[in-house]
Amino acid sequence: IAHCSIMSNFVEALIDIVSTFKGQLTARNASKGLFTEFLDDMRNFSSIQMSDVIFSMAVAVVITVFRAALNRYFIEPFVKKLDMEEESARKFPESAFKVLFYSFSWTCCSYLIVIKYKFFFHPADVWLDWKHGMAVPGDVYAFYILEFGFYIHSLYATCFMDDVRRDFWMMIVHHLLTLALIGFSLAVRYHNIGLMVVFLHDLNDVLLDGSKCLLYMKQRGGKEYPIWDHAATAGFSTFVISWFTMRLYWYLYKVLYVAGYLSLQQVDCKEGNFYIFFNSMLWMLFFINCYWFFFILKTSYRILSGRDLKDVRETEKEEGQKETTKED
Repeated sequence: IAHCSIMSNFVEALIDIVSTFKGQLTARNASKGLFTEFLDDMRNFSSIQMSDVIFSMAVAVVITVFRAALNRYFIEPFVKKLDMEEESARKFPESAFKVLFYSFSWTCCSYLIVIKYKFFFHPADVWLDWKHGMAVPGDVYAFYILEFGFYIHSLYATCFMDDVRRDFWMMIVHHLLTLALIGFSLAVRYHNIGLMVVFLHDLNDVLLDGSKCLLYMKQRGGKEYPIWDHAATAGFSTFVISWFTMRLYWYLYKVLYVAGYLSLQQVDCKEGNFYIFFNSMLWMLFFINCYWFFFILKTSYRILSGRDLKDVRETEKEEGQKETTKED
């Protein structure tokens, strides 16, 4: 009965979202066109300052410099001391840095959304007292600038610092979409729902990169330590559950439903209605998460088949090098 109830609620939520979206499409000003109407609304109702961009760029530079210094003076000496194998030594710094940053950002976001503003328990409250140009609380603004700066850094790091993987272009699209969501939600004061999006995403990155770090500890000094492999598998299993629960299930109810259906039930906004553009970006992020969940399931199948845990997003070049090494 509980299973049927969950499925029924899921289907009903989707129907509400889709029907509301279709209604908004029909209600748009056809003579102006969606894009022209969007640009007009952004000029008239968005509240973004040049200082916001400057602060974000400065944070991106600071994060990039901090990461380089952290790698040089702490992480790389740590890797060298443990005598990791070459491939693990190359990949460990990237994952270690992400664990540190996402742990910090998710902790900050948890405080805001769970303890201080309690949006996680009452998602509909993200629209309480919303209006164009409303003031953004200082702590929320500071968190937004941190996130915006980090994803500017991430765009740079994906191109010039991190290992290239099969989903390179998907990562680029993800970072650009995230920057668009962060900047847009701040400009039109959808910052509360933006906090929910970050909260439902960052923990997964902590678990993913934490599992990678554990896996990279498996072979050191020419010896194999199975306990790290078991720990990585346990971490990855937790990550799979977290991904499905937070980025797919809760994301549907606490983000897509709240933004796609409840927003119009609670906010009477005849002008400057950014419903279509904002919800389109949220759905794009959802589909990207579904795409990555496919890779997660492939890795899960590898584990259940008794094969080693590995990142199935590795490039063909990397896999070819491994096969050549094995043959030699």
